[in-house]
Amino acid sequence: MIAINLKCEFLSNPIGIDLQNPLLSWNCKGDVTQTAYRVIAKENGVVLWDSEKVKSSETRVYYPLALKSRQR
Repeated sequence: MIAINLKCEFLSNPIGIDLQNPLLSWNCKGDVTQTAYRVIAKENGVVLWDSEKVKSSETRVYYPLALKSRQR
């Protein structure tokens, strides 16, 4: 499966958001049904959060760590 239309709070590549725990979302490319997902958040090559494999067809998840001001 290839994830496409990656979004943060319904925006593609937002310059900034005002939420500490934004909603991350995606779509599946083609006629594929998602059965699991794994989200990895990195900053400067350092893993901040790894959801590990989650068995779910959900295509939206809240970022669980509180973002700091000006954090990417």
